[in-house]
Amino acid sequence: MKSVAFVTHILTHYRVRFHELVKENLEEAGIKYRLLYSDPKGTAAEKGDTVELDWAEKIPSKQLRILGKEIILQSYLDRTKDVDLLVIGQENRLIANYAAIILGRLRKRPVAFFGHGKNFQAAGKKPLAEAWKRRWSNTVQWWFTYTDGCASIVEQNGFPKEFITVVNNSIDLNAIKSEINAVPSQVRESLRADMLRGSRNVAVYVGGIYKEKRIPFLIEAAKVIRASVPDFQLLVIGSGPDAGLVAEAAAAYPWIHHAGPKFGIEKTELVLTAKVWLMPGLVGLAVLDSFAYGVPIVTTDLPYHSPEFEYLTDGVNGVVVHDSQSTSEYARAVVDLLDNEQHRAALIRGASEALKAYSIEKMAARFASGAERALRGDPERGDGAD
Repeated sequence: MKSVAFVTHILTHYRVRFHELVKENLEEAGIKYRLLYSDPKGTAAEKGDTVELDWAEKIPSKQLRILGKEIILQSYLDRTKDVDLLVIGQENRLIANYAAIILGRLRKRPVAFFGHGKNFQAAGKKPLAEAWKRRWSNTVQWWFTYTDGCASIVEQNGFPKEFITVVNNSIDLNAIKSEINAVPSQVRESLRADMLRGSRNVAVYVGGIYKEKRIPFLIEAAKVIRASVPDFQLLVIGSGPDAGLVAEAAAAYPWIHHAGPKFGIEKTELVLTAKVWLMPGLVGLAVLDSFAYGVPIVTTDLPYHSPEFEYLTDGVNGVVVHDSQSTSEYARAVVDLLDNEQHRAALIRGASEALKAYSIEKMAARFASGAERALRGDPERGDGAD
């Protein structure tokens, strides 16, 4: 039986369903699927969004700092020496990957990257690191990219298009739909009354709380919004290194609430109290969360958004404020959306339409199809997974 091993640095909550579906798809094709991951350390641990998975394999890892740079050493080379396809994340700091690529060439075993093609958050700040990433981008035999835009980056780096599988990175949208249906209207009203002081103008932020998310900007914009909308309430869900900033704001302003990290039905109950989704900093998969919950996202036109920003179309399924430095412009866009129910409803319809192109099931099917092709050395000929 052929085998595929996927090695990831950590196992996040949102990624579990993808791996479960990939395992099912590959096993139906007679291919064994293995998932290997390590315990989170440092910033990854602070976010509080990692989980355990009973059928996956936990591998030891060490986190070190050398010349001010963080590197991670995972012990997986011996465990994966007999697999037929090894899939690894494209991160410079994962130093075992370099040995895996070299060993793959020596053993004539295909190795594939899973990732973006570049560091979207580098934004020209790390030219040497990005040059190094590009150098290794073409040393694997296959690529699984998050989006079409990522595939273009990999192709521009010189990698053959026919050996790239675009997975369209997604989340478990069906789980969100089931959770929405499971939340009684009285639960929403109870939360409004008890936590949100009966407000009908609630905004939610959901995600990691760290520098690129621009939490100080979020808080300042919220103050401007509150000045125009007296019953405005801001609900922040998540954790991370900058969580203290949210806690301080919540202590100073009773209309700001920090719920900490929430998942599943607990997260859904809170999100459904909101009319808008505020994310003035880095945006990634939160775009799909916003679409699925029917809570329009308001973000800014930054140069370092994650690939899933491609899914967002300003004025169609969300709002992109083009002056990314102006809290007043951002606040004005949010106030306009809170005041204009027709506009908000149109964005919700646009988001619902956009969701048809993305699902965790389609993502897993695309990945499994690409893995089968990689095992055969069979070039891509379109995305037949749909």
